[in-house]
Amino acid sequence: MRVFEDRMDLMQCMICGPADTPYEDIMFLFDLHMPPTYPQVPPEVFFYSWTDSLGRLNPNLYEDGKVCLSILGTWTGNGVENWSPASNVLRVLLSIQAMVLVREPYYNEAGSVLHMFFICR
Repeated sequence: MRVFEDRMDLMQCMICGPADTPYEDIMFLFDLHMPPTYPQVPPEVFFYSWTDSLGRLNPNLYEDGKVCLSILGTWTGNGVENWSPASNVLRVLLSIQAMVLVREPYYNEAGSVLHMFFICR
């Protein structure tokens, strides 16, 4: 994680894919922006895709950089995890690691299986 000294509203985070998942040892880069109304609203998160238009790595990570999670307000889902002013950046990053970069990503979002780019190990 790094924070820009002259822009405390901007952060960059690299997450290593968890063991025993299709993402094991793969580095994922995210930019985070804290809007002026943070923490009443969630940070904006941008994912750096590296598939070169071959498809998504995960139903929740779009090639255009969108990260689709209920905690970010980018997906309504079943309301398992929603943003509140008591939430923080750590909770967002842990959600990405625990709910997105999982062993069976094709279960993350209905209807997205055919559009994913699968990693061969």
